[in-house]
Amino acid sequence: MAETRDPKIRPGAWQKLALLQGALKEIPPSRAEWLLWMDMDVIINDPATTFPLSWYEKHDLVMWGDVAKIKAGDVSGMNSGVLLIRNGPWARKLLDEVARYAGYPVDTALEQSLASQLTSYDVGMYEQNPLTFLFKSRPEEFLEQHVRWEDALTMNVWYKKRLDPDVPQPPFVVHFAGCQLCNGFHPEKLGECDGLFLGHYAESVVRLERAVREKQQQKKGG
Repeated sequence: MAETRDPKIRPGAWQKLALLQGALKEIPPSRAEWLLWMDMDVIINDPATTFPLSWYEKHDLVMWGDVAKIKAGDVSGMNSGVLLIRNGPWARKLLDEVARYAGYPVDTALEQSLASQLTSYDVGMYEQNPLTFLFKSRPEEFLEQHVRWEDALTMNVWYKKRLDPDVPQPPFVVHFAGCQLCNGFHPEKLGECDGLFLGHYAESVVRLERAVREKQQQKKGG
């Protein structure tokens, strides 16, 4: 479970917002123009991946998503487990707006209002509910010209789709969303998830070792 960075924000996974807000406040853009967030159930599958930042010059947020589903209010149309976010005022404004729905104690009336405006509200989707709502209801401010939906890398591939023929290989990360490996909330899923997790972890270690050897050889050759 995430540490409590801000007691005014709900505990657990919601603290992602507080951590990102803190990073944007504490890290100047001159030090880091972009920040990369990854949930704790993500494995870096290909450490040699390089983000093509020139593709994102006109954008402030890069993530996986299906814009048609998002505009329909379907929270399954995105996954915010991996985010590349520009260190700037737009990102701070977006996170501040999302955090309005993450207050602690929970504002039940606000939560019910949010749920009523989404076609597939799911309390277990955490910040994806208000994100979807903001993208859907205020597209000029938070969606259009700001968000780049990225699948070319693949920067956030679900573990069950890892070997699908339409997934570029190797993907940057494999995301074990829904397995609850870190908190054990769904022990019935461990039989399915833990073996696959260990297999992907071993695969990523092999790739990392290969990448390190190649770098060492390049230095010797240079």
